[in-house]
Amino acid sequence: MGYNDFMNTSASVDLRAIPVFADLEEADLKLLTKFTKTKRFPQGTSLLKSGQICSNVYLLVDCRVKKIGTNAADHMLDGGEAIGVLEVLKGQPMDADYHVETEGNALVIPATALEEILLLSPSLGPTLVKALK
Repeated sequence: MGYNDFMNTSASVDLRAIPVFADLEEADLKLLTKFTKTKRFPQGTSLLKSGQICSNVYLLVDCRVKKIGTNAADHMLDGGEAIGVLEVLKGQPMDADYHVETEGNALVIPATALEEILLLSPSLGPTLVKALK
């Protein structure tokens, strides 16, 4: 799915319900919503694989994802956490596999949109970094 497929698409979740976005200014919420698409991931979905170049950032809403590491210990990621931000910004491959353990939603931001979001609203950078755990 390309960048243009995400334009003018609204996320179907309330971003303020995600703790990391609760205090965002209205303008930042609108900008984030403009470039974000909500996608439901069934249990067992392989979200990303180690060595894969990440073309999207995933902001978990209500799904649980297991990180199966090659360079990191296995652990669970929950709602409010982000996957792929640093890899997208650095253009580096993923260092672990990510599998959906509990079906749910994630906000998907294409890599090209992430760059535009950060250019239009640098204040969103620290918010996305907070979502990295």
